Amino acid sequence: MNRPAHLSNGRRASYSTVYRQEVANLESVGSGPLLCDDTDIFFSSHVDVDSFETHARNRSRSLSSPSELEDVDDGDVLTAGGLDLKALQDKTREEASSDIEGLRLTNHVSLSTNVEVRIPVSTLTQPRSLFEGAEPPAPQTTEAKAVAVLLDALKSRGPIEGEDFLEFELDDFSIYIDAPQYPNELRPLQHLNKADRFFFDGILSVGDTRLYLRRVPFRELPVGNYGDEHHSVGDQIWIRSILNERLKKEIYYRLMSPSVEYARYYAPFLWIADLAKHVIDYCEHLRTTDRRVVLYDFKSRFSIWILRKHRNSEVFRKWYEAHGDDDFRGAIVANIKYIWREAYGLDPQSATYHHFWKETGSLDRYLPNLAFADKSSDREGRDGTSSRRATQTQRVPKTTVTPYIHDLFRHMSFGKVLESVELSTEVKNCQEAVIKHSTLRSTLSQMDDGKRRGSGGKALVKSIKCGDVVSTSPDDAKRTTTRWKVETSAHHDDQYVWYGLVQQIHQTARGERAFDVIWMYHPRDTPCAKMKYPWKNELFLSDNCTCHSDVAKVREEDIISAHTVDWFGTPTTSRNLFVRQTYLCDEQRWITLQHEHMECESRGLSRQSEEFEVGDAVLVQTQPTSLDLENFVIEAFFVEGTTKFVRLRRLLRRRLVDPGAPKSPLNELVYSERLVEMEAKSIARRCLVRAFHTDERIPAPYDRNGTGDAFFITHQELATGDGKTRFVPVDPDALSPFRQGFNPNCTAKSERLRGLDLFCGGGNFGRGLEDGGAIEMRWANDIWGEAIHTYMANTTPGTCTPFLGSVDDLLRQALLGGKKAPRPGEVDFISGGSPCPGFSLLTHDKTTDKQRKNQSLVASFASYVDLYRPHYGLLENVIQMVQSKHNRDECVFSQLVSAIVGLGYQTQILLLDAWSFGAPQSRSRVFLMFTAPGLRVPKAPIPTHSRPDVSRRKLGLMSNGQSFSQREHLPTPFKFVSAMEATGDLPDIQDSKADYCVGFPDHRLAMGYTPTLRKQVQHIPTQPWGMNFSKAYYGGFMDESTRKLYPTQGTARVSEISRGWGRIEPNSVFPTITTTCCPTDARVGQLNHWYQPRPITILEARRAQGFLDNEVIVGSALNQYRIVGNSVARQVALALGLAVREAWFGTMRDEKPIPQEAADNKYVITKSIETGLGAPSDPILLDSSSDEQSAGVTEPLPQETPLTTPAISDMSERTGSETRRKRTSTFYVEVVAKRHRPTVVRLDGDSGV
Repeated sequence: MNRPAHLSNGRRASYSTVYRQEVANLESVGSGPLLCDDTDIFFSSHVDVDSFETHARNRSRSLSSPSELEDVDDGDVLTAGGLDLKALQDKTREEASSDIEGLRLTNHVSLSTNVEVRIPVSTLTQPRSLFEGAEPPAPQTTEAKAVAVLLDALKSRGPIEGEDFLEFELDDFSIYIDAPQYPNELRPLQHLNKADRFFFDGILSVGDTRLYLRRVPFRELPVGNYGDEHHSVGDQIWIRSILNERLKKEIYYRLMSPSVEYARYYAPFLWIADLAKHVIDYCEHLRTTDRRVVLYDFKSRFSIWILRKHRNSEVFRKWYEAHGDDDFRGAIVANIKYIWREAYGLDPQSATYHHFWKETGSLDRYLPNLAFADKSSDREGRDGTSSRRATQTQRVPKTTVTPYIHDLFRHMSFGKVLESVELSTEVKNCQEAVIKHSTLRSTLSQMDDGKRRGSGGKALVKSIKCGDVVSTSPDDAKRTTTRWKVETSAHHDDQYVWYGLVQQIHQTARGERAFDVIWMYHPRDTPCAKMKYPWKNELFLSDNCTCHSDVAKVREEDIISAHTVDWFGTPTTSRNLFVRQTYLCDEQRWITLQHEHMECESRGLSRQSEEFEVGDAVLVQTQPTSLDLENFVIEAFFVEGTTKFVRLRRLLRRRLVDPGAPKSPLNELVYSERLVEMEAKSIARRCLVRAFHTDERIPAPYDRNGTGDAFFITHQELATGDGKTRFVPVDPDALSPFRQGFNPNCTAKSERLRGLDLFCGGGNFGRGLEDGGAIEMRWANDIWGEAIHTYMANTTPGTCTPFLGSVDDLLRQALLGGKKAPRPGEVDFISGGSPCPGFSLLTHDKTTDKQRKNQSLVASFASYVDLYRPHYGLLENVIQMVQSKHNRDECVFSQLVSAIVGLGYQTQILLLDAWSFGAPQSRSRVFLMFTAPGLRVPKAPIPTHSRPDVSRRKLGLMSNGQSFSQREHLPTPFKFVSAMEATGDLPDIQDSKADYCVGFPDHRLAMGYTPTLRKQVQHIPTQPWGMNFSKAYYGGFMDESTRKLYPTQGTARVSEISRGWGRIEPNSVFPTITTTCCPTDARVGQLNHWYQPRPITILEARRAQGFLDNEVIVGSALNQYRIVGNSVARQVALALGLAVREAWFGTMRDEKPIPQEAADNKYVITKSIETGLGAPSDPILLDSSSDEQSAGVTEPLPQETPLTTPAISDMSERTGSETRRKRTSTFYVEVVAKRHRPTVVRLDGDSGV
């Protein structure tokens, strides 16, 4: 199509005189001048004088005036015919890489050092014609006069009658808009809409007749060369001015070479124009085969087709290579508006035929699920609340919850928002089947013998035996050193006692008794804290006992009563108390009760250290004072004396040893012949290492730079015989006895957990969990259309069912048996990151109806758990969800913990920092991980990356003063990833005004970058790193004239503590990515690039959050940034996904999964009789739970699952006895030594005769 698209073929007058007359007639009827004169242009325009500053990049020469721009070499001006985008991109990448090395220097440069300052060709944002002193490059005139002259010139070259259209050449052009916020600002042509009014300056010519025009308005941009017979749009791009449009003249101005200042805008547009051409050609091709194009086609099929059509074209190859990838989805999404306008202008019927427009443009491929909600809205909740339809007049809709959850959360500040909905009979039957199966996984209920139950008196004390449960008054802070407090709560009885499972009984010569007990915790003594717990008679056995010599025993006068307990019971028990879980008090986690737990750890129950085997890949702390871990493979174990040693094969970091691979991934290793020997205790933990052929694609998790302790090998080190080494491809099958990490490509779909992703957003959380290899998301829900379309754009077709709508509507469907919702028994895993504004520090007022609704959605998540009873689940939210000091009786998180634990789930609380797992971002979040009874419990993810310079942090507060979780500083194999390291490969886009960066579609701003803001950012110093307005002005780096560019005093943005206009510290991590890019904000305004004059781009925010570059985010730039900010950091999600995989399959090695019922028991029973301090022999034990005598419990049936396989977190450390229950005692116990005088040993350790 060598003609302007979209236009009629009507004939037109060809004489310049006729043209002049029609122009005059049009102006005389009241339309006014069609073109401003030169004076109007110059004096009415707003000129950004600061656009003339130079920026240190790209060019090693200085341009001091607009006129000097004309002296730039022809090769520096990118033209339509000679644009080599690939070479330009490669050059930019090389310069960006070299800049990284330079940026690692200190802030101080020696005055004797030679400094090279590179100057770009142009950073102007306005046409140079607006600047004072600018000389027109050709005789200047108005458009009407120029067209008349050029018509005559064209006619002189030959007859023009009968031509469909006439064209003049437009050279040295600049395209710009004139809007209130962006006066006379250059704009790329892909932004042109039919309703827009763009302007151009340039030289209009026919042959040697050249005339210069200024401020010519237009809104049509015809493009030619559509059809797969053409390899490129080439120079078939025209402008049709508003003057010719009004005159209905088919006169067009063909775009030739842009002006120097406009070249950076026009070069990307030419690439986009070719992209649109190829997309439209592809759509037309598939339409002829009766196939509708979907977005997934552009992942690889599109590239295969265009390569087959155009591979012999040099122009096409340059265009294709400039993109740098076979996947064109990101580029299409970034330019979907322009592509749609072109497609619709050519053929509206053909454009609307294909589905991918709905996936990327109109975003109505997935429609809201409203029909069921409307149909069921007449129902009332269990508590008599009004129907959903009746609440539509209120500010927020009701939050659907189950009756169980409603009872637990209705007292909360958002309780009025909750609406209880009963399960239908059919759904209830499905749920009961799931609960029954879960119950069979845990040990059957075992009652005690029921004897000697009562309170007080010598008779009771004498009847107490090992295995009995007794109660005692809690420690009094006035009489003891305890940190425990008896906290009042509306949800707990005032009569508060401590319970203990008797382990040993001691007696003095005078007959006085004392008891060693394993303490049993009430929910109020755990992270359930002061909130409502569903079962008043449930206790948790703990791993906290009095059997240690430095802890006081329970004296007989402290005994209040003995109690009947239903061990391994359920809430339906008829006994006074029931126990079904063990609470690990130092780790603040619950695990399914095991019979082994009922013997004290110090006497019989000891936790084994991790057992390593020959062939294991391990991380080793080679220097005791260092926090760095190195990779080895265990070759052998041996013992010298009493010390166990290990022989290890070193696995080298390839980028550090192979000169040919200086930029290999951080987690790529080299298999070496270097052996070392050291003490076995130096081994920190196992890691995942897998070998691949050099031509294999590295799959997740091995392609994620070490997140999850995952490494890979493609080469091995070989000696050459001359003292040197070389690196050759490795044979993965020849590395015996190396025990490799699991093969992610060999996990059958049927073996994976079926996931439900609630509040799924763009899917970064869900996909990260899937990357672990044990989960496949089958259902996804979000109320925001852009989020659902983004989620589905990154799924394999046919694997996931989206539900666009409220979680309330989906839950209502599920409770009432709707066909669109999964049934209980179909969901194995539930994850969700409920909306955080209800808890976030960035929300000023959390008491509004909207924020109460957001807070109530935590109850909605808990209701899904109640309904589906999944095997595993995860909830994520901001750490402010946990009340650490104030308002602990309104702690939503503790109430959620109470609800989940009350369902019998093994539950753990995790405080995870994004930087600890390789994300270049400061982002701390709380996670609640839960596991169905009897199943293996996932490990808490262990940090793989060091922490930047941040302080320790604790989360939550319990009655003993202990926190729920805390930040640990542990040895790691990697240093944290800095902002510069994460984004250093991205091209320098200066102020990002060109909007599109070829090869990096999302390397663009997500906000309007006004001239005012641009000037403000430019005046923030780049050195020292991390400067902002406050540091610059109050630190004396900004003069008063520059100060006038910023708001006046009195606003938070310009206060001394403000972070507004802040530059990111390149050698540290990004600040927390939020939902909007607001670089002037006082709290989150540290969002400007460390040396480029702009805020961060969408792609840089994506890198901070761990989005993969090839993943698609749909919607406007503003909404794309919002999706990124709403996400969970991908690296954290992957670490959690790997933890779930290890628990579900029982192994992380390349071997068959270990069935849950065959898990290895990590606990061993050993005979261990306590000896007191200073005691020469064993104390007299009147009764003891030992191998010879059980704890008064019938021998259990065989368990399906023991306590844990790799369940116990390697992160946790003993916090000391100050948070354990202990008393200061003066009770004396007589111990008998063979043939010695009786020695009296005080329980506090002092002895006497």
